[in-house]
Amino acid sequence: MTDINQDKEVRVWRNHVANLIESVGEAWTFALCLGLKEHDSTLYDLLCKVHEKALWRLAHNGGLAGAELCDECAEVEGTVTEVNCCDWDSSMVVYQRPPGSEYPDGGQYLADIGPEHFFRVPGSSAYGRMATAELLRQP
Repeated sequence: MTDINQDKEVRVWRNHVANLIESVGEAWTFALCLGLKEHDSTLYDLLCKVHEKALWRLAHNGGLAGAELCDECAEVEGTVTEVNCCDWDSSMVVYQRPPGSEYPDGGQYLADIGPEHFFRVPGSSAYGRMATAELLRQP
């Protein structure tokens, strides 16, 4: 397979996963609004699994480099400078904190970054899993 075909397949996969994150996120929200508690946890579990896979894939394919790591209030904690994927199961996300921070550099294992934190395209206002969908659609 040529590099061009492989790149196209990766872009198609990323777009499909972004669409899935958005669709399942909407379905989960509607289930909550309609009081469908029996479906709430199933949809949320699916959303979490798809999101986890998407982040793992972004980490291992260079898609997190340059992304902003944000807290639950959408405040930037740092900008990803690299992802060290020396171990297949655990990726170390290295980031640089905003100017004036007490500690200029930071790092965390991808698996240890809580679900309330998220990565987004620099300067974007996207929040949570929608920010991941936006990252997936980046070239």
